[in-house]
Amino acid sequence: MVMDSKKKRFDLYSLLLSVVYVALGLVLIIWPDTSARAICSALGVLLLLAGGFHVISYFMQSHYSSMIRQSLTIGLVLLLLGAFILLRTDDILKAMPFVFGILLVIDSATKVQAAFDLRRLQAPYWYAALLIGIVTAILGIILVVNPFTAIVVLNIFIGASLIINAVSNLISSILLSHKYKSMDNAEHWDP
Repeated sequence: MVMDSKKKRFDLYSLLLSVVYVALGLVLIIWPDTSARAICSALGVLLLLAGGFHVISYFMQSHYSSMIRQSLTIGLVLLLLGAFILLRTDDILKAMPFVFGILLVIDSATKVQAAFDLRRLQAPYWYAALLIGIVTAILGIILVVNPFTAIVVLNIFIGASLIINAVSNLISSILLSHKYKSMDNAEHWDP
């Protein structure tokens, strides 16, 4: 029963992450020239708000509780990070392809592992997850190498990469979910 609860939370997390990736990808494709700057500004503001919340909560907590949670430290780090993002947006935009590329390469490694896990479970279409992992790795490597000079083209490429990654996450989750269900049903019927 605990495993079902964890699996449902993982499935929900995977679905929400995919929705965020698709939304972010669409924004980057539809408004490539302004979206990256707007995303940086929004992230900076969110970090400032979160940092301010942590700092305020530090002074409103008991001494023991504030020592354990380290709200002041977390708040100050978030405030500094938010200010850095807002003040150095151009530098962040230059680094964005590299960061997204690294994230895609890391994510592709998990997809390849999931494909081999599916293969060991003798799941049909495990090779689809492997292919998706390889494509995601290629997209990530292209972003790390960053052959594009125009930020607009780069943002469209990042947006498309995020959408492909989201779709591949959904496909992998669906394949794993179906395999786990079939394994669960087989265990319940075995004498």
